[in-house]
Amino acid sequence: MLRGDVIARLEDVHPDMPWFEANFVRGEGFEQVESLFREERALVDSGAGFDADAWQAVWEKIYEAGVSLTLSDGTRMDRDFAVHVYDDGTARFRY
Repeated sequence: MLRGDVIARLEDVHPDMPWFEANFVRGEGFEQVESLFREERALVDSGAGFDADAWQAVWEKIYEAGVSLTLSDGTRMDRDFAVHVYDDGTARFRY
């Protein structure tokens, strides 16, 4: 969700604890925050080692932009979740 609007869906979710794997179905509006998710992935995939402070700073930008995660039971997470969006149409997430 982005400020209350659905911008993507995580479908066909499977656990891969502590993460979940899913198909990522982008919707209208995702392009508004796509660059932040690309930045997040670049940090995660960096061969230079994981920089937790830089990663957290990107997530603060994502949260401040108004991105939230709504679970299947209707619970809305405004913080304390992470989603890695991949170019192949999949995603990994945790909360």
